[in-house]
Amino acid sequence: MTNLDDALLDDDAVLATTSDRCTPLPGRLYSAPGPEIAAELSAASRMWLGSDFCARHILSHIGHLTAVPAFWSREQRGEEASTWLLFTHKYRYLQRTAELFATMKTTSMRAFCIPVDTVAASSVPERVLMQLTVTLIESFGIRVFVCTEPEYTAVPGFVLDADRRAIVASWLNTDDIWQVDLTDNRPTLTEFADAVGWARAHSILTPQTSYQRLQQLAEYQRLDWSWLMRRSREFANYGGAGFTQPRSRLLTLAGLDRACQFLADLEHDAG
Repeated sequence: MTNLDDALLDDDAVLATTSDRCTPLPGRLYSAPGPEIAAELSAASRMWLGSDFCARHILSHIGHLTAVPAFWSREQRGEEASTWLLFTHKYRYLQRTAELFATMKTTSMRAFCIPVDTVAASSVPERVLMQLTVTLIESFGIRVFVCTEPEYTAVPGFVLDADRRAIVASWLNTDDIWQVDLTDNRPTLTEFADAVGWARAHSILTPQTSYQRLQQLAEYQRLDWSWLMRRSREFANYGGAGFTQPRSRLLTLAGLDRACQFLADLEHDAG
């Protein structure tokens, strides 16, 4: 939080101006600006800019989807995943997408690819952040699937509507600040549908309940489940504001607090 807070505050004025210039345009489906538009920004601010644009792009087109879509995310490590926990727009995006599909009978899903080598190369704090990110997403009633095959790390972020249309939105591991599109190209839809099908069929998270899925993820990430539950319960009781308060308007502790509270509640329900 401190690292993000300092960087975003230092860039606040430039970031606001750049963000205003980067509003998604009606009728413009494809966009992939080069790094020159954010040359004055820090790495953290470029992350925020790309993530914010992608969220706005998805929300501007998601109303055209006719069924509960499948979401694909590119985050593999805790530093990348922490944006879900700490960026204000990411939390609101989760709220909004969960609300849109809450009344439909089919459960929304979000897939990640987290290879074994990535887990092995990640420190415990990074793995905890990844764990809490998945927890936050599950707390909104979205079922998470995690595949581990490295070739799927190259799949861009997307929202797939029953093979009819896809909203493409990537800001991680790209040469540009973001890459977004809205496509009905059949080969692209087939590629995305195959990725979703593989994640469903080969997910390391097989149980039907959030508690069991999150426990299984902790085992895969070699995290001590009892320690994780105890610390989440303590954090939920104390609250993130007891440790730190973001100064930037672009950051929030709501996601972190919600994830820890969700874990604490799951433990109570399971017990």
